[in-house]
Amino acid sequence: MAKEILKISTKTLSPASNQKDKKILVCKPPRIVIFFVGGAGDKRPFLGSGPNGNIVDVKKYFESQFKREMSDFLINSVYVGYYEVHGSENVQRLAAEFIIDKKAKVYIVGHSLGGWNGAHFSQKLSKLGYTVEMLITLDPVGESQVLKVFADIYAAVPEPIAYIWINLRYYQSYLSIIKKYYPGKKYDDMKVDLSANAVADAGIQWWIGPRLDGVKVPDRLPDLNKIVDVNHVETLPAMQYPLDGKITAWSILKGSVETNLEGE
Repeated sequence: MAKEILKISTKTLSPASNQKDKKILVCKPPRIVIFFVGGAGDKRPFLGSGPNGNIVDVKKYFESQFKREMSDFLINSVYVGYYEVHGSENVQRLAAEFIIDKKAKVYIVGHSLGGWNGAHFSQKLSKLGYTVEMLITLDPVGESQVLKVFADIYAAVPEPIAYIWINLRYYQSYLSIIKKYYPGKKYDDMKVDLSANAVADAGIQWWIGPRLDGVKVPDRLPDLNKIVDVNHVETLPAMQYPLDGKITAWSILKGSVETNLEGE
């Protein structure tokens, strides 16, 4: 979309000899840029699984709710894999290609490894002078030291920078660990598909909060840090899961985007 905008704004419409009145279409850079960052096996295969496009469910729903704004180039929606926001060169390339204007409000929705790398992405964009309005991390994964050896994820614990940070922990991902290591226990609510949570188990969910293992806790904690009862592979159900009353991560995201578009 960014490239299309640039082409429209620089196109020569007629020769100088043509003195008739001309209408020139001028498209401003998008006011909202939202990155949907997929996890392992989302945009490309991972250990024989995928691509599954789990985060695409949220992206499609978002675009269906903002059709007019998308068509008017007010919003730029970008789908990337966790590995595409890894490294300074990739971050700078994405910023130059899709954000364009530093006045734009940036939103990041990252799932699994995309939540871990997406949190780093928020910090790096902020340090480049961009405004990260909201970061949503969906069952972020990345604490495994083994995974950091062969996957394109950051080694350090993220230090997110965003005006609003929402973190959703997936209850079923943690239940699967209990069910795996304590098979003799019987829990009526443990209807958990272990295979679906295997990547989360292997990558180790990022526990954000008080810790006794010496792993650093981010200097800035989430504004909302909630547990949702969904499977690790799910994204849209997590976004629509009731948190406090009728509030959901989706309603907060939608309300923020609408507010930032007011007056356009």
